[in-house]
Amino acid sequence: METLCYQNRIWTGLARRADLVTDEARLEASYVATSVDGLFSGTESSVVFGRRGAGKTHLLIHLEHQIRARDDVPIFLDMRVMGSNAGIYNDPQIPFSNRATRLLVDLVENVHQVLYQAGIGEGRLDLSAQLHLLGPALDAIGEAMTDVAVTGEVEVTHEQGGEVSRNGKAEVGYKSKDGISVGFSSENREHGSFRQAVTRKGQSEYHVVLGSLSKALRSLCAAIEGRRLWLLIDEWDAVPRELQPTLADMLRRAFIPVPQLTVKMTAVEHRSVFREPGTDGRWIGLELGSDTGESVSLDFHQALKGPATARDFAGRVLFEHFRAYEKTLGHDVSTLEEIMAGFLRDALATLVTASEGNPRDAINIVSKSARLAAQGPIGPDHVLRASSDYFWMTKFKNIEGRPDLEELFEEILAKSLKRGKRTILVNRSDPKRPLYAELYDARLIHLLQSGIRPEGGGESYDGYAIDFGSYSQRVLAGTLRWTSDGWVNSTSFFSDKDAPDWRDGVMPRRGRR
Repeated sequence: METLCYQNRIWTGLARRADLVTDEARLEASYVATSVDGLFSGTESSVVFGRRGAGKTHLLIHLEHQIRARDDVPIFLDMRVMGSNAGIYNDPQIPFSNRATRLLVDLVENVHQVLYQAGIGEGRLDLSAQLHLLGPALDAIGEAMTDVAVTGEVEVTHEQGGEVSRNGKAEVGYKSKDGISVGFSSENREHGSFRQAVTRKGQSEYHVVLGSLSKALRSLCAAIEGRRLWLLIDEWDAVPRELQPTLADMLRRAFIPVPQLTVKMTAVEHRSVFREPGTDGRWIGLELGSDTGESVSLDFHQALKGPATARDFAGRVLFEHFRAYEKTLGHDVSTLEEIMAGFLRDALATLVTASEGNPRDAINIVSKSARLAAQGPIGPDHVLRASSDYFWMTKFKNIEGRPDLEELFEEILAKSLKRGKRTILVNRSDPKRPLYAELYDARLIHLLQSGIRPEGGGESYDGYAIDFGSYSQRVLAGTLRWTSDGWVNSTSFFSDKDAPDWRDGVMPRRGRR
């Protein structure tokens, strides 16, 4: 295998995921601020949306760093690893109410554990000076966690023409503040004879008294003496979809009303449900923009509506990751000019275009490009080959085995190649719109504008661009160029009468709504 030059070795060593980097200084040094930061860092509870690789976790870790710097109290929760047995949330054999309540109890228990460690001066927080106030507040949280009523299974059986068996079994249990499960069960049996068969069986259920929890949280915030408690929930969409509105409802009723408590969440938009209809016209969950502040989208900020629009941001992301990794290796930090010298003309612009504005895709493509370049500078051809390989060997693999998605993507690709345009329009009343959302979530297509409509009115559309890697080999061969329809540029949206008919880019509808 050919050895790599210094710069290309650095490019291949960049971290792809913020949650896997243990060096805090490296994470903070590689963070690139955006216009989203100001909205998301306010004290109102809010949600930031973004697809995989958009930088949601990095943003949340950066916010955690800022919170500690201002002497507030952050609690970071990764919903992918919530609880000692996260598989219980997905188990259909367990009643819905049990799974939902177990999830809430696990969340509260994590809050309790972090603050308990801080109260005794362990962990990343030190609240030992407030232990005399924190102790009773933590006891109240512990009591709220144990306010779970469990009634065990009760079964009564009468058998015809033989022995009568009456089995009664009851269980009561709770989890203490130290996470110790305590339970009691009793059972008795009677025997005799009977001439009929009847079986009755009851199912265990949980319920949580949310009022006591909210009161305990208020006491907890008062105990930390003027500091704000920040609950930072990462990977919201890792919670089973059917449990999300219930968890959101519990957050709305118990956490968000507390004045000195802020809840921040990151989520993949099309995998997240914060509210759903209930009975009698009611609903469960939380209402974004009402119960919370304004939601923001990293994808909207990063969308490439033209090669120059996101070049500055994507370029800074790459450069800061490059220099942060150099620091961890103990090397002198390269200047911008030295880093740029590792690219041939137009290579960086091609790289930004190929990434479609997604930071993780940019890092993956530059790493592949560096391996192809080996001892020399990275050129546009390396980027084009790397982006094609990354698309077909990695991203497209995520929809293989889904004929509906594969067929729809091939239809989009065929239309784009025929027209020589990267952009398509999808009618917002198209029955296949959820499938387009799945392709978007997989980063095979990219949403540029939503709810757009031609001048003079008419139906509204979502405007997408097909991923650059799907056709980069044609760009390499010189048979296709990176071009968009006129609607991408808001100054000429549907107004250039000499431009090709924008209706050519509308995807055909199928089925009925």
